[in-house]
Amino acid sequence: MKTMIFHIMRTFRWFIVTASKVLSALMVLVLLIAMFSDTQTQTSNLIMFFVFAVLFGSVSWYYDVLLKKLEPQKKTNQEWS
Repeated sequence: MKTMIFHIMRTFRWFIVTASKVLSALMVLVLLIAMFSDTQTQTSNLIMFFVFAVLFGSVSWYYDVLLKKLEPQKKTNQEWS
C-alpha cells in the first residue's frame, strides 16, 4: 500500500510542490505590498497572509519529506556468501 501511495504522490509531485512554492511566494509578495502600501490594512489580514505563506511553504517542504518516508526499500531474498 505504501508503494502505491508513493508512486501516486511522486506522479503529482511536480504540480503540488511547484504550486505550493508559487502560492507561498505570492502570499509573501501580497503581505509585503499590504504592509508598505498607503491604504489601511487590518492586522488580522496581515496575519492571515503570513499564516498562508508559511502553510504553503511547509506543504512544499513536507511533501518531499513524506515521499522520502514512503520510498520503497530495496529488498532481496538472496544472501551473499
